[in-house]
Parts: sequence; C-alpha cells; structure tokens
Amino acid sequence: MKAVYYRKRKKKKIRGLIFIICLFFLILAGIFFVLFRFKIKTIEISGNREIGTEEVRSVLNYKNIFSATEDKIRNDLFKKFPQILELEVIRDMAKRGIEIKIKEREEFGIICRAAKIKQENIEIDQTQNCFYIDKNGVIFKDAPQTSGSLVILIKDYSNRDYKLGEKIFEEKIMNFISETKDFLSSEVDLKIVDFNILSFPPDDLKVVIDEGWYIFFNLQKEAGDQLTALKAVLDEKIKDKRNELEYIDLTIENRVYYK
Repeated sequence: MKAVYYRKRKKKKIRGLIFIICLFFLILAGIFFVLFRFKIKTIEISGNREIGTEEVRSVLNYKNIFSATEDKIRNDLFKKFPQILELEVIRDMAKRGIEIKIKEREEFGIICRAAKIKQENIEIDQTQNCFYIDKNGVIFKDAPQTSGSLVILIKDYSNRDYKLGEKIFEEKIMNFISETKDFLSSEVDLKIVDFNILSFPPDDLKVVIDEGWYIFFNLQKEAGDQLTALKAVLDEKIKDKRNELEYIDLTIENRVYYK
C-alpha cells in the first residue's frame, strides 16, 4: 500500500511540474506574440525644420505600441529637444502607427553671458555661452557670438548660469525688448548694437546705440510711456546734438535725464 501511495504522489508531482512548465512556456509565447503582434509598424514625423527626422526616430525606440504612451513620447521628445515648442502625438492602435506633429521654437534673438574685464587698464566686454532665445524667454539652442543690428543681441551681466530648455525671462521682458527695438528703428531712426541685462531679477534695461551712447529703461514700467518720453526729448531738447550724447536715463517715472 505504501508503494502504491508513493507512486501516486510522485505522479502528481510530475503532473504539477509539467503543468507549471507548460504554463511558463504558454505565458512566454503569449508575451512574444503580443510583442510581435503589436510592434510599431510606422512612425510619421512632420513639422520639424531644424530637428532631424532620424534624430526623432532614434528617441522613439519603443518595443510596441503599448509602451509608446502619449505621455512617454511627449516627455522623451521634450527632454531631448528643447527646440520643440508644441507637440501633437497621434497613436493608431489598429494600424500600429504613431504620428508626431512638431512645432519648433522660432529664434527671437541671441543671448550671451557677459562680463566686464580689464585689459591693459581698458575695460572691455567678454561674452561667452551664447544661446538662441525665443519670444517666450526660453533658450533652446547653442548660438554663435555675433554682432550687428540685424540680430537682436542680449548681453546678460547678472552672472547666472543657463541650461537649454530653461525659461530665463518672462514674456513681459521679451515684449519690452521687441517693442523697444521696433520703436527705436521706426520712430527715431536709431540702430541698436545690443541690449544689456545688468542684474537678476532684471530691473533696468540698457540699450547700446551704434552712435556711441546708450539708453536706460525701467523694466518695471510700461515701455510705451518711456519710448514716448524718449522721442520727445530727442525731438525737442537734444535735436541735432545726438552725437554729443553719453546717455539718456528713463528709469525714474516722469523724469528724463541725459548727458
């Protein structure tokens, strides 16, 4: 009787082991079937100008359509490409396809970290770490050091560090710079060399004019009022003596100082 009982127990153990092994291979086969059956077939990318299509594809290296969730795609692409302003992700589960629509940031100007250094008793500007900045105040791409009136150049003397994708200025400051540039060019025929941010948080804006003088603006006040006051003092007080100017200071409300 004992021998018969032992053989029955042994058979049960063998059947149980066989069942577990079969179940394991069945689950494994199911996983491989799902991975193969729902493997991503197509990825369509549009709207990218500066960002390479293959660069985007290399980030979308997902094993199947289930792992490629919209949130994951968005997070991965925004992290990799600070140039992206807006992103639309469309997943087609039936066709196992993904469509990516990209809207890239547009260049508003170039911002460089700057410092005053003395060289042979002469104070000169030293600029480094330049980036393209968009109208929202976000830096998104390395930029060359440049000069001239065709490009908006912002020099930041506040001695702070940047990283790509960081919003370093509020839209209010960017709008102030844009409005000032347009007004000086169209209303008073002044060419700008560069805009200077002197501190952080920014309070004043220094605008260097190619005639060799500069203007101080108060960033906490409306640009329009200060620009109107600037035009009035240029037309009524300074007139044809602009070449004798050193600066015009508009930082104090209802006051204009010049030298």
